[in-house]
Amino acid sequence: MTKLFERTFRQSADDVERDDILALRCAALQFVKPAHLEIPEGVVDDQALATAVVELNKINQYKAPRDKLVCILNCCRMLTNMLTSRSKSEGIGADDFTPLLIYLVIRAQTPQLASNLAYIERYRYHSKLTSETQYYYIQLCGAATFIEMVNATSLKVDRDEFIAHMLAAGAMSDEQLLQLQSTSSTDGQSSPLHPAKDSISKSTAQAAAQAAAAGVPGQQQQQPMVQVAVPAQAPVQWYDQQQYQQQQQQMQAV
Repeated sequence: MTKLFERTFRQSADDVERDDILALRCAALQFVKPAHLEIPEGVVDDQALATAVVELNKINQYKAPRDKLVCILNCCRMLTNMLTSRSKSEGIGADDFTPLLIYLVIRAQTPQLASNLAYIERYRYHSKLTSETQYYYIQLCGAATFIEMVNATSLKVDRDEFIAHMLAAGAMSDEQLLQLQSTSSTDGQSSPLHPAKDSISKSTAQAAAQAAAAGVPGQQQQQPMVQVAVPAQAPVQWYDQQQYQQQQQQMQAV
Protein backbone atom coordinates (compact mmCIF):
# COMPACT_ATOMS: atom_id res chain seq x y z
CA MET A 1 0.00 0.00 0.00
CA THR A 2 2.96 2.37 0.39
CA LYS A 3 3.23 2.85 -3.39
CA LEU A 4 -0.50 3.50 -3.70
CA PHE A 5 -0.73 5.70 -0.61
CA GLU A 6 -1.07 9.01 -2.44
CA ARG A 7 -3.94 7.59 -4.53
CA THR A 8 -5.82 5.90 -1.71
CA PHE A 9 -5.35 8.01 1.43
CA ARG A 10 -7.83 10.83 2.11
CA GLN A 11 -9.34 10.67 -1.36
CA SER A 12 -12.94 10.63 -0.12
CA ALA A 13 -14.76 13.90 0.48
CA ASP A 14 -16.35 12.31 3.55
CA ASP A 15 -12.91 11.65 5.05
CA VAL A 16 -11.84 15.25 4.49
CA GLU A 17 -15.06 16.53 6.05
CA ARG A 18 -14.66 14.30 9.11
CA ASP A 19 -11.02 15.42 9.49
CA ASP A 20 -12.13 19.05 9.51
CA ILE A 21 -14.90 18.37 12.04
CA LEU A 22 -12.59 16.45 14.38
CA ALA A 23 -9.88 19.11 14.16
CA LEU A 24 -12.37 21.86 14.93
CA ARG A 25 -13.98 19.93 17.77
CA CYS A 26 -10.65 18.97 19.37
CA ALA A 27 -9.48 22.59 19.24
CA ALA A 28 -12.74 23.75 20.85
CA LEU A 29 -12.56 21.06 23.56
CA GLN A 30 -9.14 21.99 24.90
CA PHE A 31 -10.91 23.29 28.01
CA VAL A 32 -11.98 19.73 28.90
CA LYS A 33 -10.44 18.30 32.06
CA PRO A 34 -10.45 14.65 33.27
CA ALA A 35 -13.33 15.39 35.65
CA HIS A 36 -15.52 16.47 32.71
CA LEU A 37 -15.21 12.91 31.35
CA GLU A 38 -15.67 11.38 34.80
CA ILE A 39 -12.09 10.12 34.89
CA PRO A 40 -11.25 9.41 38.56
CA GLU A 41 -8.84 11.77 40.26
CA GLY A 42 -5.24 10.58 40.19
CA VAL A 43 -5.52 8.50 37.02
CA VAL A 44 -3.92 10.92 34.57
CA ASP A 45 -0.13 11.07 34.62
CA ASP A 46 0.81 14.13 32.54
CA GLN A 47 4.22 12.76 31.53
CA ALA A 48 2.86 9.36 30.50
CA LEU A 49 -0.03 11.05 28.68
CA ALA A 50 2.38 13.25 26.74
CA THR A 51 4.37 10.18 25.70
CA ALA A 52 1.20 8.44 24.51
CA VAL A 53 0.24 11.56 22.54
CA VAL A 54 3.60 11.43 20.75
CA GLU A 55 3.01 7.78 19.81
CA LEU A 56 -0.47 8.47 18.41
CA ASN A 57 0.72 11.47 16.41
CA LYS A 58 3.34 9.28 14.71
CA ILE A 59 0.46 7.76 12.74
CA ASN A 60 0.97 10.29 9.94
CA GLN A 61 4.63 9.34 9.54
CA TYR A 62 3.77 5.95 8.04
CA LYS A 63 1.92 4.83 4.93
CA ALA A 64 1.23 1.14 5.55
CA PRO A 65 -2.03 0.35 7.41
CA ARG A 66 -0.13 -2.09 9.64
CA ASP A 67 2.36 0.59 10.71
CA LYS A 68 -0.44 3.00 11.50
CA LEU A 69 -2.04 0.31 13.67
CA VAL A 70 1.25 -0.11 15.53
CA CYS A 71 1.13 3.59 16.46
CA ILE A 72 -2.39 3.11 17.83
CA LEU A 73 -1.30 -0.04 19.66
CA ASN A 74 1.67 1.68 21.30
CA CYS A 75 -0.46 4.63 22.39
CA CYS A 76 -3.22 2.48 23.87
CA ARG A 77 -0.79 0.17 25.66
CA MET A 78 0.68 3.18 27.42
CA LEU A 79 -2.80 4.23 28.56
CA THR A 80 -3.44 0.68 29.76
CA ASN A 81 -0.18 0.73 31.70
CA MET A 82 -1.22 4.05 33.22
CA LEU A 83 -4.48 2.53 34.44
CA THR A 84 -2.83 -0.69 35.59
CA SER A 85 -0.34 1.19 37.75
CA ARG A 86 -3.26 2.90 39.48
CA SER A 87 -5.75 0.04 39.50
CA LYS A 88 -5.33 -0.44 43.26
CA SER A 89 -6.85 2.98 43.84
CA GLU A 90 -10.52 3.03 44.72
CA GLY A 91 -12.88 3.40 41.77
CA ILE A 92 -10.26 2.92 39.03
CA GLY A 93 -10.76 0.10 36.54
CA ALA A 94 -10.99 -0.96 32.90
CA ASP A 95 -14.11 1.16 32.36
CA ASP A 96 -11.94 4.25 32.63
CA PHE A 97 -9.91 3.36 29.52
CA THR A 98 -12.30 4.83 26.94
CA PRO A 99 -12.76 8.20 28.73
CA LEU A 100 -8.97 8.36 29.11
CA LEU A 101 -8.52 7.65 25.39
CA ILE A 102 -11.02 10.39 24.52
CA TYR A 103 -9.11 12.81 26.73
CA LEU A 104 -5.87 11.84 24.96
CA VAL A 105 -7.38 12.33 21.48
CA ILE A 106 -8.60 15.80 22.48
CA ARG A 107 -5.16 16.71 23.80
CA ALA A 108 -3.30 15.18 20.82
CA GLN A 109 -5.31 16.98 18.11
CA THR A 110 -3.94 14.39 15.67
CA PRO A 111 -4.17 15.70 12.09
CA GLN A 112 -6.23 13.63 9.65
CA LEU A 113 -7.27 11.14 12.34
CA ALA A 114 -10.58 10.25 10.66
CA SER A 115 -8.82 9.61 7.36
CA ASN A 116 -6.27 7.38 9.07
CA LEU A 117 -9.01 5.31 10.72
CA ALA A 118 -10.91 4.97 7.44
CA TYR A 119 -7.70 4.04 5.61
CA ILE A 120 -6.99 1.25 8.10
CA GLU A 121 -10.56 -0.03 7.85
CA ARG A 122 -10.41 -0.18 4.05
CA TYR A 123 -6.94 -1.54 3.41
CA ARG A 124 -5.79 -3.58 6.41
CA TYR A 125 -6.53 -7.28 6.03
CA HIS A 126 -9.16 -8.00 8.69
CA SER A 127 -7.73 -11.48 9.22
CA LYS A 128 -4.46 -9.85 10.32
CA LEU A 129 -6.10 -7.92 13.15
CA THR A 130 -5.28 -9.55 16.48
CA SER A 131 -7.83 -9.36 19.26
CA GLU A 132 -5.83 -6.73 21.12
CA THR A 133 -5.29 -4.58 18.02
CA GLN A 134 -8.93 -4.71 16.91
CA TYR A 135 -10.08 -3.84 20.43
CA TYR A 136 -7.91 -0.73 20.56
CA TYR A 137 -8.84 0.23 17.00
CA ILE A 138 -12.57 0.09 17.79
CA GLN A 139 -12.01 2.04 21.00
CA LEU A 140 -10.23 4.79 19.04
CA CYS A 141 -13.05 4.85 16.48
CA GLY A 142 -15.49 5.24 19.39
CA ALA A 143 -13.43 8.09 20.83
CA ALA A 144 -13.46 9.92 17.48
CA THR A 145 -17.22 9.40 17.14
CA PHE A 146 -17.81 10.73 20.65
CA ILE A 147 -15.83 13.91 19.89
CA GLU A 148 -17.75 14.45 16.66
CA MET A 149 -21.11 14.09 18.44
CA VAL A 150 -20.29 15.65 21.81
CA ASN A 151 -22.74 18.20 23.17
CA ALA A 152 -23.46 19.95 26.46
CA THR A 153 -25.17 16.88 27.90
CA SER A 154 -22.28 14.54 27.00
CA LEU A 155 -19.92 16.02 29.58
CA LYS A 156 -20.08 16.92 33.25
CA VAL A 157 -19.75 20.59 32.46
CA ASP A 158 -21.88 23.69 32.74
CA ARG A 159 -24.03 24.02 29.62
CA ASP A 160 -23.34 27.73 29.14
CA GLU A 161 -19.59 27.15 29.49
CA PHE A 162 -19.71 24.42 26.84
CA ILE A 163 -21.68 26.60 24.42
CA ALA A 164 -19.33 29.53 24.96
CA HIS A 165 -16.26 27.45 24.07
CA MET A 166 -17.96 25.92 21.02
CA LEU A 167 -19.08 29.31 19.68
CA ALA A 168 -15.69 30.90 20.32
CA ALA A 169 -13.95 28.17 18.32
CA GLY A 170 -16.53 28.24 15.54
CA ALA A 171 -17.49 24.64 16.28
CA MET A 172 -21.19 25.41 16.68
CA SER A 173 -23.43 27.24 14.24
CA ASP A 174 -26.38 29.42 15.17
CA GLU A 175 -28.67 26.68 13.86
CA GLN A 176 -27.03 24.09 16.13
CA LEU A 177 -27.32 26.48 19.06
CA LEU A 178 -31.05 26.93 18.48
CA GLN A 179 -31.48 23.17 18.16
CA LEU A 180 -29.61 22.61 21.43
CA GLN A 181 -31.72 25.20 23.21
CA SER A 182 -34.88 23.63 21.84
CA THR A 183 -33.79 20.15 22.92
CA SER A 184 -32.88 21.38 26.41
CA SER A 185 -36.26 23.03 26.89
CA THR A 186 -38.17 19.89 25.88
CA ASP A 187 -36.00 17.52 27.93
CA GLY A 188 -36.65 19.39 31.17
CA GLN A 189 -34.21 19.59 34.05
CA SER A 190 -33.60 15.87 34.55
CA SER A 191 -30.27 14.41 33.45
CA PRO A 192 -28.62 10.97 33.65
CA LEU A 193 -26.53 10.09 36.69
CA HIS A 194 -23.41 9.62 34.54
CA PRO A 195 -23.93 11.69 31.36
CA ALA A 196 -20.35 11.41 30.10
CA LYS A 197 -20.06 7.64 30.53
CA ASP A 198 -23.50 7.05 29.02
CA SER A 199 -22.56 9.06 25.92
CA ILE A 200 -19.17 7.34 25.68
CA SER A 201 -20.78 3.91 25.82
CA LYS A 202 -23.16 4.83 23.01
CA SER A 203 -20.31 6.19 20.85
CA THR A 204 -18.22 3.05 21.37
CA ALA A 205 -21.18 0.82 20.56
CA GLN A 206 -21.82 2.79 17.39
CA ALA A 207 -18.17 2.51 16.33
CA ALA A 208 -18.22 -1.23 17.00
CA ALA A 209 -21.36 -1.62 14.89
CA GLN A 210 -19.80 0.34 12.02
CA ALA A 211 -16.63 -1.74 12.23
CA ALA A 212 -18.64 -4.97 12.22
CA ALA A 213 -20.55 -3.79 9.15
CA ALA A 214 -17.23 -3.10 7.44
CA GLY A 215 -15.98 -6.58 8.27
CA VAL A 216 -13.73 -5.81 11.22
CA PRO A 217 -14.18 -8.66 13.74
CA GLY A 218 -15.49 -7.81 17.18
CA GLN A 219 -13.62 -7.83 20.46
CA GLN A 220 -12.21 -11.12 21.62
CA GLN A 221 -10.13 -12.02 24.62
CA GLN A 222 -7.03 -9.83 24.64
CA GLN A 223 -3.72 -11.52 23.97
CA PRO A 224 -0.66 -10.97 26.19
CA MET A 225 1.46 -7.96 25.28
CA VAL A 226 4.47 -9.35 23.44
CA GLN A 227 7.28 -7.86 21.38
CA VAL A 228 6.68 -8.44 17.68
CA ALA A 229 9.47 -8.57 15.13
CA VAL A 230 8.98 -5.84 12.51
CA PRO A 231 10.93 -4.53 9.49
CA ALA A 232 13.67 -1.99 10.18
CA GLN A 233 11.64 0.92 8.79
CA ALA A 234 8.43 0.04 10.61
CA PRO A 235 7.48 1.53 14.00
CA VAL A 236 8.58 -0.55 16.96
CA GLN A 237 5.91 -2.10 19.18
CA TRP A 238 6.76 -1.29 22.78
CA TYR A 239 5.97 -3.72 25.55
CA ASP A 240 5.50 -1.01 28.16
CA GLN A 241 6.31 2.59 28.95
CA GLN A 242 9.48 1.78 30.94
CA GLN A 243 10.98 -0.03 27.96
CA TYR A 244 10.06 2.91 25.72
CA GLN A 245 11.71 5.44 28.02
CA GLN A 246 14.89 3.35 28.33
CA GLN A 247 15.16 3.16 24.55
CA GLN A 248 14.61 6.92 24.21
CA GLN A 249 17.37 7.61 26.75
CA GLN A 250 19.78 5.35 24.87
CA MET A 251 19.03 7.12 21.61
CA GLN A 252 19.61 10.55 23.17
CA ALA A 253 22.94 9.40 24.65
CA VAL A 254 24.29 8.42 21.22
